[in-house]
Amino acid sequence: SIHLGGNLSSKKTSDRTKVYLGSWNSNFNSWKSFKEPGKYLLIKYEDLINNKRQTFLKILEFIFKLLIFILIQKLYT
Repeated sequence: SIHLGGNLSSKKTSDRTKVYLGSWNSNFNSWKSFKEPGKYLLIKYEDLINNKRQTFLKILEFIFKLLIFILIQKLYT
């Protein structure tokens, strides 16, 4: 089944997400429903095991971009 998640009080539809409850396949499809780039980082277990360094650097880069975004928002609000 599909439910709404994310920031339900926001007026922007991009702040709300679909939440799939059910099988692994349904869960994976919920991750793909994010349409805006940079809104999420999909890390596969296999990548964590087989490409530790590259995956860790990918995670750090994503966190850094989030921090920059937050700092810019704080400067202008």
